[in-house]
Amino acid sequence: MEDMSAQRRHFDSGWLFILAGGAMISAMVLIPAADNLTQLQGRRDHLQARVNAETRRLEAYGSFYDALNREDPMLVRRLAASELNLIPDDAEPVAMLEETGDGLDASIDGWIERTLDEPGVEYGGVAGGEARGEPRVTVLRRLASGGSRLWIMIAGVAAVFVGLLPPMRGGKSG
Repeated sequence: MEDMSAQRRHFDSGWLFILAGGAMISAMVLIPAADNLTQLQGRRDHLQARVNAETRRLEAYGSFYDALNREDPMLVRRLAASELNLIPDDAEPVAMLEETGDGLDASIDGWIERTLDEPGVEYGGVAGGEARGEPRVTVLRRLASGGSRLWIMIAGVAAVFVGLLPPMRGGKSG
């Protein structure tokens, strides 16, 4: 009966090897995957910003096209003045602001681009992969993404294997 209670109180140190090996294997698998996920989320955010900017641009061109089809008098007058150099007889010419592109000599694309929310910011100001911060560089991250990754995974598998070995019995020899 005392042998059973002694066995119950005995702690098998193999669990420590299993936990350490599992932690090493998990780190070597999950850290590079998390880095890839962060990079892909940054790319996704960049592409979403591009889609939003292009959608706004498409809507602006659509409203210009609709105004052209409706023969909006202000648009027709402006097009006639800029493209055909036709100014109504009762109008007096004013100074053209060619430097800023605000004058009548500006291109139609320039008119439409200035109607967008943020004409000076391309694609919402989000650069590829820069929308999310770079992960902090640690020793574990360098090991998980470097050339020693395979060796650490092998060491983790070896630690799990050692932990799975049956405990040695301190019995009588010979």
